Amino acid sequence: MPRSSDTGHAKNIATAGHLIEDCRKLATGYRPSNEALKIAALELLYNNALTAHQVADRSVAAFLQATQLRREDFRLAEALSTRVVKAFSASGASPQAMEQIRAAHRRLKGWRKSPVDEAPPAATGKTEPHASRSVSQRSYDMMATNFERLIDVCRQEASYKPEETDLTIAALQATLQRLNAHNMAVPSAESEKMTKIRNRNDVLYKAETGLVDTGNRVKAYAQSLDPKKHPEARALFGRHRFGKIKQGK
Repeated sequence: MPRSSDTGHAKNIATAGHLIEDCRKLATGYRPSNEALKIAALELLYNNALTAHQVADRSVAAFLQATQLRREDFRLAEALSTRVVKAFSASGASPQAMEQIRAAHRRLKGWRKSPVDEAPPAATGKTEPHASRSVSQRSYDMMATNFERLIDVCRQEASYKPEETDLTIAALQATLQRLNAHNMAVPSAESEKMTKIRNRNDVLYKAETGLVDTGNRVKAYAQSLDPKKHPEARALFGRHRFGKIKQGK
């Protein structure tokens, strides 16, 4: 479902399009001295706004797709890590090696070895235990780092030789490459999205030169026309209203 701000941008652009059509209806009666309010300039601004909005929408979609793909692959990697631990255990690894693989697995999943200490008693005498899930270790960069640690433990264990192809060292390294690629792609897509949104907002809402301010000046010009000579002007332009959109969306 599109956000209300996305719909608002599209409505403002559509309003500008209708406004230009009404300017044409005035024919020779529409004669602003301001070059920025003339039909050709308005059409160029409208087309720039429409293009900027479409480009911004595509960049948002690309960012959402990148984040979704990363989320899915990291979820699969987390599930894969559990299978790695089971295969590692079945390989006959030593207790010391098992502790290492379990520690790497815990870090990957963001779990502590044991629950942290409870908080000091409050005035009520009740205790509020902290969450045992580490937020920082759930970051995607940290998860990729901990997946690499898991691979390192497997690589150091000579007995780890699984028959399942997706559990082999080579396959795990390929998975790690995908995770690292996601961690590069998502920030890049986010940066591109923000750049395109800023450009769209400039074209639509920049003071004086933006589509909305220009459209409102067109309405002001129409209101300056002699109602006796152009009775249709007020009716035509009075129906066009531009919405105020919070910047950055």
